[in-house]
Amino acid sequence: MNSKQSILLVEPDQGLEDFLIQLFHKEYAIQTAADAVETLHYLYQGNLPDLLIIDLNLVGISGQELINQIKTNGITKNIPVIALCGSNYHEEDMIVVSNQIKFLAKKPFDPNDLIVQIRKAILS
Repeated sequence: MNSKQSILLVEPDQGLEDFLIQLFHKEYAIQTAADAVETLHYLYQGNLPDLLIIDLNLVGISGQELINQIKTNGITKNIPVIALCGSNYHEEDMIVVSNQIKFLAKKPFDPNDLIVQIRKAILS
């Protein structure tokens, strides 16, 4: 029996987190983290998911800084990342993370597009 591929979802909005879990749970094993500190703790314990979905609007350490830390660490740098951001996220900020992520989903996003991008990111 094949085990499900894993996604670590880093989303501070509980409602959106619940929605995404419902959307993905049949196809993927979903773990969650509320912020960057919890994410780094999870990863540095040796938990390496097949994909990270990170909201750029995190409290404390920003999602952008979290992605930078993940991508500059030898152990985690090859984990693909999809970023989520609000419609008010500045264009110049997107350029900073664009070379470190597979896809940027601007809220509100089409769930079907996100599913397609997740499949692409995990296969790449």
